[in-house]
Amino acid sequence: MGDLAQFQPLLFPEAKVREISDVRLRMTNERQETLAFGVVGTINGIIPFTNYGTMEVVMNQDTLSTVSATPTTTVGPGISSAYYRFIVDWLPDPAAAVDDITHAIELDSGNPVLYEIRAFGHYRNENLNLAREDVNTALELGPKGWTYPEQFLMNDALYFQNDFALASQYADTILKQVPDELYTLTVRSLLNYLQGNYAAAREGIRIALESPVHTNLPYAIGISFALRDADFEDALSLVETMRTLFPDPKRTERSLLVTFGQAASQFAYVRLNSALGNAILGRWQTVLDDVQQIIEAGTYINADVHYLRGFAECNLKDYASAEEAYTKAIELEPNFTLLYFLRAEVRRNQGNILGAGQDLAQVIGADQSASFQVLLNAAAQRTITCENFLQLKPEDFAGIKNTATATPQ
Repeated sequence: MGDLAQFQPLLFPEAKVREISDVRLRMTNERQETLAFGVVGTINGIIPFTNYGTMEVVMNQDTLSTVSATPTTTVGPGISSAYYRFIVDWLPDPAAAVDDITHAIELDSGNPVLYEIRAFGHYRNENLNLAREDVNTALELGPKGWTYPEQFLMNDALYFQNDFALASQYADTILKQVPDELYTLTVRSLLNYLQGNYAAAREGIRIALESPVHTNLPYAIGISFALRDADFEDALSLVETMRTLFPDPKRTERSLLVTFGQAASQFAYVRLNSALGNAILGRWQTVLDDVQQIIEAGTYINADVHYLRGFAECNLKDYASAEEAYTKAIELEPNFTLLYFLRAEVRRNQGNILGAGQDLAQVIGADQSASFQVLLNAAAQRTITCENFLQLKPEDFAGIKNTATATPQ
């Protein structure tokens, strides 16, 4: 590895970093072999020496999972060679990957980053106690101010323990020292959202969406808040961005699967994010499958879960089931004005004109009513339905901003 400036600030001596980054590789057939494992693996090996880049590591692992060419081989022994073998073995044989990095630890048992790297392997093998031991060892050996181990503990509490309060404590500890660590900021906002503290979640999500994000992770919450606020211009802009930049609804799930294993990939919010991505693509049965998994898990259910189910049922023309889902969402958040507009459609489609009228009266009487005028006019002409709602253009609502918010405080 050449210049390490792009990874600043490094919290360890450069020589310690180069024990992992400087590896010699032999390529004997450039048509069949690839340097991808060396390049991407080296980046992932350097990032833990800083306080930044957890999401990049996760996404890089997903990138490597798509590489089909044969990895090059290492030249010589040493820590960097053992680490390279860890990267190569990671997907096909995670148990062997743990053995590889254990060999590196035997060569330098005082390097805390090696324990962090082995913790990845233990998580992938679902050996949670061993993973936690390695993270705690890294924490004890690492320099003051190094928060990477605490990011692991935050992920552990979130993905494996479903302990939102504990994960929040770790996130707060990290952000006190590194307030601009984007992944932790996004996760802290996610935790606020999962705990119903929507007001606190807003700022972090705004920052995440305005940054050069590499994941669709904050988009479901951003769209959710915009819909609650009846800010349809913003909501539909985010939908367009998600459709363009993140057309694969399963990428976050797959990234967590190849990095942390099955349990992390099935985390409720990951399923919710997948459901939204599939809704944007019109994959309605898959939306229902995602939502059903959330409901069956029972760890987290809010109005968004139910309205996505209702939206999917409406597109599949099961209007009774859609009404049931919208009603459950309204029971959870009676100030979420859009839900009444959506339920009015499925009630009308079932011939319940009185019920539809009552729902539209709720919209017209709401503080956000001005923001719904475009939708109300289109609904009166029956030119807007659940089937084309997500195809509306942001410019149709340009300049229509609402000062009232439906987001619970």
